[in-house]
Amino acid sequence: RTSRPIELRKTAMETLAATVLAVGEMGKSWANGKYEEGMEKYGAPATLTRAITCLNEEGLIDVALDVLKSSSAQSLGSSNDTPAARIRESGGIVLGSLTSCSAEAILELH
Repeated sequence: RTSRPIELRKTAMETLAATVLAVGEMGKSWANGKYEEGMEKYGAPATLTRAITCLNEEGLIDVALDVLKSSSAQSLGSSNDTPAARIRESGGIVLGSLTSCSAEAILELH
């Protein structure tokens, strides 16, 4: 466990989720349903493909899974808007966004 304040962890996770969501949407758009192969085929900007590669290399899937696993037994659909719930929601956004544009991320989940 970390000793950082939960509000700081919440803000960091929400910022990460927003960044990955943006990268994932751009990647999905460029990939045309073919993940990294499609991005290469359709000429996606190098900065986008590098960003996706970096997110995968940094182990973001593991981070997001750890967030979801380490949370309390409350479901993602909880009606409570607590920092812990927002952290879990952000973890789910990270997983969904990265796997929407990266076959490597999908393989990491298996």
